[in-house]
Amino acid sequence: MSIVNNSNCFTNIITLKGTCDDSVSTSGFDASYLGITPEFLSQVITSDYEDVNELFNTKLSQAIELVANTLYTQFSPKYRTVSVIDNFRTGKYLDNKQTIAPFAGLKGFYFDLCSEKSYLDFYASRFDLFCAYSGTVPILVIDLIEGKIIDTVNLVAVSGEIASVFPSSLYPSNKRKLKLFICYDATAITSYKGVLKESDCASCQPTHKISGTYEEIATMTIATGDPYMVSSLRVSADSGGLSIVHSLQCNHKDWLCSIANQLALPILYKTGSLIFEMALTESPNTRLDTTTINNSELLKARYDLSNSKFSEAMNNLVQSIEPPNDPNCFVCKKKSRHAIILP
Repeated sequence: MSIVNNSNCFTNIITLKGTCDDSVSTSGFDASYLGITPEFLSQVITSDYEDVNELFNTKLSQAIELVANTLYTQFSPKYRTVSVIDNFRTGKYLDNKQTIAPFAGLKGFYFDLCSEKSYLDFYASRFDLFCAYSGTVPILVIDLIEGKIIDTVNLVAVSGEIASVFPSSLYPSNKRKLKLFICYDATAITSYKGVLKESDCASCQPTHKISGTYEEIATMTIATGDPYMVSSLRVSADSGGLSIVHSLQCNHKDWLCSIANQLALPILYKTGSLIFEMALTESPNTRLDTTTINNSELLKARYDLSNSKFSEAMNNLVQSIEPPNDPNCFVCKKKSRHAIILP
């Protein structure tokens, strides 16, 4: 998973001074610390990049990924598990199908994740729908804290059959409460009864709610016109024929956002290393500016220095940081000293 594409915590961590944007660095470091300016980039830029900003941001993104992946690999022995709940099916169909009349509103499953202490992501791998309707049914994923639909997955229903769709969708908790309502509009759809949990005794009724260490799940509805809020939820005796397969997965990379500023120095040096490497290996034959003569010996010296400083900064970083206090996803051990060999 790309930490650059999935998080904004590294936005403007290193900036390029002297451009129209001229953003303020969140870390206090900018590329001019290494002698990288818009003027220098204009001398080495190739046709692969639209302008010096695209060149700089591309190399910065690559540097962030390289630093994040290095730390991810370095601390892998301290990762406790990948999934705390793996491929759990929510919603069971009765042995003898029983029709359920349409409901004027949304019907489905409410997932309440207790994830303030852990970096957990909700992963939906499969949605099933058993109903007496043929056609496309949008399955909605609603964040009840923000009060909005965050995803829509279209399922093609076939009357009298269990139809399936495989979304492979990830919904991060960002180490906070995550309250998801996964549902569909049951206003005009007759379904076949599905229950959350069947009782162990023949005389008892199925229950609408189950509780676990990491989440609570319940069959719920929200009436048409009601806001997307927890207070709008009403208990339902059935799931409207909906069944979901999901996992709760540990996210072992998002915790790096909490120490983003500590990563700034190695990111700076790696960005410089990548730019100087490009100036040495790609730019001489394909650069757009053919009038300026660049000193290859000076570029090589700056490349070597950036690499050396990067290795030094990364080794100092690994000695000083610890993984988060997260007993579900990380092994809690006393700090130990590491040394890493970097290319």
